[in-house]
Amino acid sequence: MSIPSCDCMKFLRKIFELLFKGNTDKKSFSTIIIPSFIIHGIAAILGFTLVFVLTRKLGARGYGIYTYALAIAGVFTKLNGIGINGMVVRETSSLLSKNKMALWKGFYKWSLKTLLRNCFIITAIAVLFILISVYGLHLFRETAYTKPVLIALILAPFLGLLGYYSSLLKGRHKILSSLLPDNVIKPATFLLLLAFVIIFYGKLHVMRVILLYVIAVFYGSLFCNCVI
Repeated sequence: MSIPSCDCMKFLRKIFELLFKGNTDKKSFSTIIIPSFIIHGIAAILGFTLVFVLTRKLGARGYGIYTYALAIAGVFTKLNGIGINGMVVRETSSLLSKNKMALWKGFYKWSLKTLLRNCFIITAIAVLFILISVYGLHLFRETAYTKPVLIALILAPFLGLLGYYSSLLKGRHKILSSLLPDNVIKPATFLLLLAFVIIFYGKLHVMRVILLYVIAVFYGSLFCNCVI
């Protein structure tokens, strides 16, 4: 019984040596790949737990409204950061590798201002469109989704900042730090806030859950800012 196990270990050792020939590859495997795998595993557990809690406490209808509102916020988040996040990764890596710290600081200020301007303008247009078309001109009737979507639009700037800071960390080759905010810090904070509300208030409402999610995203952005 011991011979097959020894052969299996030798086979695995050979595969490992073929995939990771140099010390650099082996170091990357132990310091980046394995920790990244662990972070994504924790993210999967937190995500499953959040879905379980929200579906149980909000019900099918409430959870549907919640996911719809977040999906709308996600669309505007993509619009806010379009073209910026990729540029941030590329330029940060390039400028810092050439030790052009002054240029990088200038680029950092410009890109952050551009992102914040985009977030403010695009989100404001979306909010004003809903307010005017639904409550002003009455072109559309108010539904159960209207107010949750308005609250969820607050998320767009914060999600934009979270994506921006994560890109900045990637550009500075802080791969693990860039994974933590969106995969661990944000969902863990959200779960703790939900637990607090459930323990002390007993019930969850869609609007309250969205506001708690805003706080969790903001905390994730703060974490990124501290790590940078």
